[in-house]
This record gives sequence, structure tokens and C-alpha cells, in this order.
Amino acid sequence: MTATAVPSLRDHLRVALPRIAPVLLSPTAAECLGRWSGAFPPAACMVECHLGLEEPRADFLIRFLRSEAGALANADGAAAPATWTRLRAFARLWAAPDSPLAAFAQTWLEFDLPRPHAGAALPAPSFFADVDPAAARSADPAATAGAALAVLGAGDVDPAVLATIATCVTELPPEARWLSLGVMFGRPADPVRVCVAGLPASGVPAYLERIGWTGSAAQLHAVRESLDGFTTLSTLALDVGTSVRPRLGIEYNLEARRSLHDSAARWRPFLDRLVEDGLCARHKRDPLLACIGFDHERIDQESWPAGLRAASDRHGPNVLSVLLRKLAHVKVVFEPDRPVVAKAYLELTHDWLAFDPVTRQARFTAFPDGTGA
Repeated sequence: MTATAVPSLRDHLRVALPRIAPVLLSPTAAECLGRWSGAFPPAACMVECHLGLEEPRADFLIRFLRSEAGALANADGAAAPATWTRLRAFARLWAAPDSPLAAFAQTWLEFDLPRPHAGAALPAPSFFADVDPAAARSADPAATAGAALAVLGAGDVDPAVLATIATCVTELPPEARWLSLGVMFGRPADPVRVCVAGLPASGVPAYLERIGWTGSAAQLHAVRESLDGFTTLSTLALDVGTSVRPRLGIEYNLEARRSLHDSAARWRPFLDRLVEDGLCARHKRDPLLACIGFDHERIDQESWPAGLRAASDRHGPNVLSVLLRKLAHVKVVFEPDRPVVAKAYLELTHDWLAFDPVTRQARFTAFPDGTGA
């Protein structure tokens, strides 16, 4: 990359992806991701790794803040023009002043890797919009979801679907909140997904009963009995239509702090349990833990993204450009007539580490120009 080239997410991934073992992300998928990521600006992203399969299988997610809606609006999705027309329309409306989509703080695109065409054109991703925590309690779920789905669905929204979404939100206990709304483009009937967070683990069965979930209670109980001791709060991913569908995901997040120094030690007992329960292939556990960590610009200045090197020079000698790799969460998925599966989400982000020569301590920081994002 030359000094005048436009920075892209590909520049960051050239550093981060070699740290992910081929048993988690195949070389074919990594090559495909390298092509697609050149279409996007640098951003936080995640690699979703399927843990129970013997072979590697991965999906990829990229985040857009509302201030970055322009990048989403300009994306070229020639391989799936109808879907991308809807996504670009969402981005334009989201960026507008007084937007009916203002309750959403950030959005995510999720791509399956690799795709059969294996070309550079972007296929249809799944799409998720995260609700701003400050707006989660005051936003009308039916109106907010309706405004989003009217754009993403390119037409009228079934009132029964909006009523189901509203039930999922209004039946939450006070300490929990609506986390996100998703549309699974490219899957049969483009199902809508509602994610809720902060639900006490002990309250999950009662909540699912209140919203009319019809999945296997016995299957759910067996997994919860094994895993709920690792965390007190749950995040649920619910597929909804005119009613709540049986498919259910439960996310487990053990990252209470930002520090990475003991992250692998916190996750190991949980992954050990997944191996015991047959939800994680033994040969994937240690490579997954080995992904946790970071790289910084002084390790290999030549391969470090030129845009980050230039920004680092502006910030001075006591600030270090860092690319972090964090195990954000593990999701366990229940689906009728299918085995329970577990997926790990590796989050890849950029940050700045500032060293205070007086206290001789370092801390992560951000800068007003946005380079701390």
C-alpha cells in the first residue's frame, strides 16, 4: 500500500488474519475475506468460527457506526443487487437528520465464507442493527422495527411480525434490554432476528414461556445446566415471524474487563466444558485461545497499515497503534431436528495505547479525529 492509497479494512486484516489458525479459518475463506474487505474502510469486525465441526467453517461480520453510514450507502453489491439496494436505502435514511432509524447506534453485515462464486463482488449479507442503549428503554419496539423493516423489506411490514417483536421487548424484565434487530438475507423467507441482552440466566425459561417460544425445553435445560454457571446474564437471539420461532441462540460473554492478559485463562474452563459436551472439537480449543492477544506497530513496522503509521507519528512517541484480537462471546444455537452447535466470535479492533512517562503506566485511549475507533 502506498502513502496515497485509500485505507481499507483489508490493510488491518493483513496483520490480524495470519493469527487465526487454519483449523478455524481456512485459507480459501481467508483469501475470499481479503478480497471482500478491500471494499470497506477500516472498522471493527468479527470472525465467527464454528467449533463443533472437524473442518474449518467461518462467517465474517463488519461494523458500521451511524457516522460511517456513508460507507455502507456506497457499497457495491453486484452479486446481490436487490439486497444491496435495500441496504443502501437503509444507510441513507439512517444518516439523515431526524431519521426514524436514529435509535440504532451501529449496524453489522454478516457474510458467509466462502461463497461458491468466490469472486470479488459482495454477496447478500445478513444485516443487524444494534439499538442505542440510551434509547433501548424509550424506543417503541414496533415503530422502530417497523421503520427499519419497511426499508429492508422494500414494502409493507406484517403487523403480526411487529407485534411479535414488541412482545419480545416488552416482556423483558427491567434489568434487560433490546439489543438488536436483524434480517437474515439469503436465507429462506428472510427471517427477522431479535436479540435481547442482560437477561438473568435464571429467568430465561420464564421469559421464553412468556413470549411463546416453542423450542425444545428439555434440550435447552440440558445445555443451560452445563453452561449457566459460567455467567449470570444471558443474551438471546430469537428468530421471529408472526410468532417466535423454535430456533434460539444463547450468547455467553465472559469478558467483564477490557484487559486481555488473563482472557484466555477465563475462557479455558468454558471451552473445556464445550469439549466435554461435544460442542467444540478438541483440536479447535487451543488454537482459539491462542488467537486472543494483540499486535502493535513496533513488531513489524513494514507490514503495519500506512494510515495507522502516519496517525501514530502525529500522536507522538508515547502512543502505540495496536490491533486487538478478543474472544467477544460464544453462541450456542438450538434448532429443531438439528444438533446443538457452538460458535465463537473473534473480535478484531484497532486501538491506541498511550504510555504516561510520569506514572509509567499505559492505557487505551481515543482521539478526537476518530483514529481511536
